[in-house]
Amino acid sequence: MRTLPSLKLEDLDKKNKLIPLAISEMQGSKVFYTTCFTNGIIYLDVGFDLHSLPQELLPYIALFGRTLVDMGTQKEDFVRLSQRIGRSTGGIWPAMFTSTIRGTENGAAWLFLRGKATSQQAEELLAILRDILLTVKLDDVERFRQLVLEDKAEAEASLVPGGHRVVNNRLKALFNEADWADEQINGLSQLFFLRQLAPKLDNNWPEVLNGWRHPQDIAQPADDDLQCNAGCDQLGEFRATTGELP
Repeated sequence: MRTLPSLKLEDLDKKNKLIPLAISEMQGSKVFYTTCFTNGIIYLDVGFDLHSLPQELLPYIALFGRTLVDMGTQKEDFVRLSQRIGRSTGGIWPAMFTSTIRGTENGAAWLFLRGKATSQQAEELLAILRDILLTVKLDDVERFRQLVLEDKAEAEASLVPGGHRVVNNRLKALFNEADWADEQINGLSQLFFLRQLAPKLDNNWPEVLNGWRHPQDIAQPADDDLQCNAGCDQLGEFRATTGELP
């Protein structure tokens, strides 16, 4: 044990290392640029504020995030889109973020579409994001049914091993907006929603499709409902590329 290296208090920096951050605006939306060593990889997050969405459509958000990358576009089915993403990028995936805001009763609730690629493939990453956000295909009932049943099965399978988390999320939802939104999107309320939605796909698909199209409005938000985060080695090089953002 004596030969193992150990740290002492004086070995630690007393101040946190500051990460360079530049903030700019593009077409009225904020873009946050972080420059640090990424070994030539560009990381890009496109975020949509869920406060612009009607409350009754919030349970659709988890599904909507999946459809952006798993349903295909007007030009490519989901198989070709998946192959294109895998061939040109390190992945594109949806992510939810909810949090309380210190000093206020309001919460933050965002849907992020996250992606990464080498600097040489930056333009293709942005081209894929543009196709996903502007031409996603939402009317493929068979593919949509697969996604609904997959999410439903996963939620049901997690109840027993993760029951304590389900109960915890359900209780926290009583106290603030952010935890309530998280429970609607990822908690027991989401499972109840999926159980009600699944039969409607066979019995009343036109009604489902009519309501289902509304979450797409968050992909074409007002200026202050959209934010982008970019991390890369060279700020100037990527700033020129972000002019292609949808």
